[in-house]
Amino acid sequence: FVAPELAAAENAVVKAKEDFFAFKYKEAEDGLNKAISVLETGCKEWPETCPALVDAHISRAVIVKSKGDVVSAKKSLSSAIRVNPKLNLAIEEYPPSILSIFEESKKEINSGPSGVIKVETKPESVDVYLNGVQHGTTPIEIANLPAGFYQLEIKASKYRTITKAITIKGNEKIAINEKLKWENESKTEDNSATENA
Repeated sequence: FVAPELAAAENAVVKAKEDFFAFKYKEAEDGLNKAISVLETGCKEWPETCPALVDAHISRAVIVKSKGDVVSAKKSLSSAIRVNPKLNLAIEEYPPSILSIFEESKKEINSGPSGVIKVETKPESVDVYLNGVQHGTTPIEIANLPAGFYQLEIKASKYRTITKAITIKGNEKIAINEKLKWENESKTEDNSATENA
């Protein structure tokens, strides 16, 4: 389920790119600013919208840089990296000036406080996502994560998805150990466990 506002925001990102290529810079930037505000909220509840947020931040960086605003471009790229620490920009898709600002932003973020998330599950070999981006399968240790907020998802076919909100502080190691439940397991088990707690 994705709220209609989130779908509209994702469409606004696409429209902003079209406006940019049509030299409608103000419309593009305004559209992206509104979309980013909705997607930032959405990313915290629906991690699958986080990649759209990353796209919006990168698009905004390209637009503001084209107007000569390097500071705002760097801020947007830093925001994109914080949502997806694995982010890399394809050399053939972006101008050298954006790639240079991106590398500088990434270096600054990576030199700041970071932490580790270690995820183990029963069964093993389960997909692990951070902010909607797959990082691998369990057991996994995801290191060098910039301090900040993350939505962790543990997903496997025929099992219930586990979602956890995690805030990483500097030099912190967070261990997650989960036993997955079958999708068809009765929910009354969960209810009785809650009532007895």
